[in-house]
Amino acid sequence: MKWRVLMWAAVAAGAVVAAGLGAYVAVAGMDKAAGPAGVIAAFCELAALTLAVTGWIRQRQAPAQDELGPRTPPGSGAVAHIHEGKGVQIGDHNEQTNNFG
Repeated sequence: MKWRVLMWAAVAAGAVVAAGLGAYVAVAGMDKAAGPAGVIAAFCELAALTLAVTGWIRQRQAPAQDELGPRTPPGSGAVAHIHEGKGVQIGDHNEQTNNFG
C-alpha cells in the first residue's frame, strides 16, 4: 500500500513540475528554460535509477517460485490438492465456499 501512495505522489509531483516548466518556458523563453529542464531531467533519472535498484532488490529477496508452488492464473480451471488442510477457502468469480473439515 505504501508503494502505491509513493508512486501516486511521484506522479503528482511530476505533473506539477511539468506544468511549472511549461509556464516558465512561456514566460522566459526556451533559451532560459534549458537549464532548469536539464536539472529536472537529472532528478528524473535519479528517481528511475532508485526505483530500478529497489525493484531489483525486492525481486532478489522474494522466495523462489519452487518454494511457493506452481502458480496458475485465476479462472484457469486448475485443481488444488490440499492434504491435511484445517481451513480451506475456495473461491471463483466472487463466490466463496469455506470448508472446515
